[in-house]
This record gives sequence, structure tokens and C-alpha cells, in this order.
Amino acid sequence: MKSSTFFLVIIASMLFLSSVQLSVSQPLKYCPKKMTFAHPCQATQSNLQCVLDALGTLGAASMPKNCICTTLGPNQHSCACQVVC
Repeated sequence: MKSSTFFLVIIASMLFLSSVQLSVSQPLKYCPKKMTFAHPCQATQSNLQCVLDALGTLGAASMPKNCICTTLGPNQHSCACQVVC
């Protein structure tokens, strides 16, 4: 049982490392993405809130960056981010 678990961990590690190596050799392309959310921008770290909102909506593979939060009203905000195309 322990040897089969160890073998699976080794295989998973090899697959992970091979995928990391491929992504390093190919630069990522980022595209603009605008999203609207049903709560206002935070008073502090509003751009970080947009990154977290984008991650929650699009998933970690989107890798949002350069996000800007814009308040649209008392209960809404817009996030403009660069995400992986």
C-alpha cells in the first residue's frame, strides 16, 4: 500500500514538473477582462479585492493582474483586469 502511494506521488510530481517546464518556455498572453460584482469596492486594497473576485469567478488559471476597482453604486463595483487568454 505504501509503495503504491509513493509511486503515485512520484508520477504526479513528474507530471506537474513537466507541465511547469512547458509553461516556462511559452510566454503567457494576457487579455483585458471586465466584470461586475454585487458589492462595493473596499475602502482599502480594492484592487486586491478585484483579484480575489476574478479568481473566484474565473479560477486560478486566469492569473488576474493589474486589476482596477471602480465603484458603480452603493452595492456594485466593476473590476478591469488582465487575465490569461
